[in-house]
Amino acid sequence: MTSPSRPCPICNSSVGGFYRHFPWSTFYNKTFYSYYKCQSCFSVFVDPVPDAQTLKLMYSKTAYHDPYYRINSSDKGVSSASFLRSRLFGPLSVLDYGCGVGTFLSQLKSQKFIPCGVEFDLNTCEIAHQNSHCLVMNIKEFEEQGPDVKYDVICLRDVLEHLPSPADTMNSLLCRLRPGGYIFVEGPLEANHSLVYWTSKGFDFIMTVLGLSRPRSHPPYHLYFTNSCQQLNFFFRLHYRVNCLHWRVYETGWPYANNGFMRSIVANLAIHLARLAYFGLPRLGNRFCGLFQLY
Repeated sequence: MTSPSRPCPICNSSVGGFYRHFPWSTFYNKTFYSYYKCQSCFSVFVDPVPDAQTLKLMYSKTAYHDPYYRINSSDKGVSSASFLRSRLFGPLSVLDYGCGVGTFLSQLKSQKFIPCGVEFDLNTCEIAHQNSHCLVMNIKEFEEQGPDVKYDVICLRDVLEHLPSPADTMNSLLCRLRPGGYIFVEGPLEANHSLVYWTSKGFDFIMTVLGLSRPRSHPPYHLYFTNSCQQLNFFFRLHYRVNCLHWRVYETGWPYANNGFMRSIVANLAIHLARLAYFGLPRLGNRFCGLFQLY
């Protein structure tokens, strides 16, 4: 058993201890980042937290948004914006926290919301503004807004897993909601049961046993991994009371989808398997979608 330098970012506990966990570690920007499993909630997280210089390097437009969001899954954005319009009514103000290059801002505008965005990288902020014609702030500008600036809805789509202190960020964002406001969150479930998860872990275990695994050098983009129960309980541990209006777990086949013949077969099987109902078993899938209302 080993000890990271911080408590678990999901349950904030250090009582049960921690174990080094697969994928063990990665080396990036002259630093080793280890993966630890919390024995209280069983989430996996990265330690240490990347410093400000490393985060800036990781999330620059050229290093992150250009290679990973050139298409930016506009269809998924349409689906999410349509879902919000089906549940929420009126010309509501929406803050897209971590808006990327502005695709979702445009989809929100098309659904008659009043959106604005926040993004980490300054260059990405400018691109998001050009793409959406919405107000887009960097983190400093957003934090400098007065306490009276409130929003009806706050969205975080594939953002939570990138945050060094997700609970602290969520609590600060909930302060910016109007009474009875809504928070919409989407993201990966990288420790949830799915065929892709089982296949990837089995393959990695075999490679490790055979001594064929290679040292990892990817940026630690995702700072924690959870399953569905862990992620849902995270929202109920926040300082503010929230009511869950919608919680959905589903499968996309990532990262196997469209990634070679055999992997694509596994991805498609995973998607079909996750659509089946298994009574008494955990919901299969690698993503979640949640809508919560502030009490």
